[in-house]
Amino acid sequence: MLSEAEKERRWQAAGLENDTIFGLVMGRKDICKLFLKSTIPDVDFADLKITTQKEIVNHYQSKTIRLDVLAVDEQGNHYDIEIQVKNEHNVPQRSKFYHSMMTNRMLEQGENYQKVKATYVIFVCMFNVNTEEALSHFEMINRNNLSEKLNDGTHTILLNVNADSSKLNENLQGLVQVLRRESVNQSQLGQELSKALKEVKGDMLVKNQLGYSSDDMVLYGRQENIQMMIADKEELGLSEKTIVRFIMKTLYLTEKEAEELYDEMLEDLEKQKQK
Repeated sequence: MLSEAEKERRWQAAGLENDTIFGLVMGRKDICKLFLKSTIPDVDFADLKITTQKEIVNHYQSKTIRLDVLAVDEQGNHYDIEIQVKNEHNVPQRSKFYHSMMTNRMLEQGENYQKVKATYVIFVCMFNVNTEEALSHFEMINRNNLSEKLNDGTHTILLNVNADSSKLNENLQGLVQVLRRESVNQSQLGQELSKALKEVKGDMLVKNQLGYSSDDMVLYGRQENIQMMIADKEELGLSEKTIVRFIMKTLYLTEKEAEELYDEMLEDLEKQKQK
């Protein structure tokens, strides 16, 4: 059983990248609207109905999904906002499934397909995705005429936290800075996120409800960067000791824990080379 000191350390280590905390913060109406407007500026978000940790089941035998933040606008368009911490190499497939689950709940038996509204799946990724851009917006297009869109209302948006954020607008830069635990700019979104995160982390009721002894409270969001450092340590001129110190500082671990994590990551990299 974890000691109270260890529980507290894990709680203090948890940040916006924790999916429950992300839902509580991003689920605030003003923050959600500002994020969506900053991400999809050509859409008017006059009013939104927001649900956090929304579970969707379409059939008793089908896979259940739990959406971090689900917003529905006045026209009935659906916006799913997800924080993705661990790279399971399934972002395209996960996006497809989430679109289908949201779409499937839009129509009752006998209703016309014209009533199907747009669905947006927005993944905020703490790892490198299959694009070098910080923000990528995907739609269905004609392969024979790339300027021609299907206009089926299916949109997948990827925000790559590890990419160069200099081309992002000020609000999205603020979000990235909060997730990276960097100094936050004076953007409205950055400031609102910082304030809300502080309030959520200071709420004892939330702290107890989350079961903060969970392993999920450990910060995983920077592990891919650490793996890259280990893989390229000779090229970068880094020693094992330097990387271990970085792990301790970044993940709030003891020296022993950091050394064990280093060894695990090194072993994973060796296994990947053998494949």
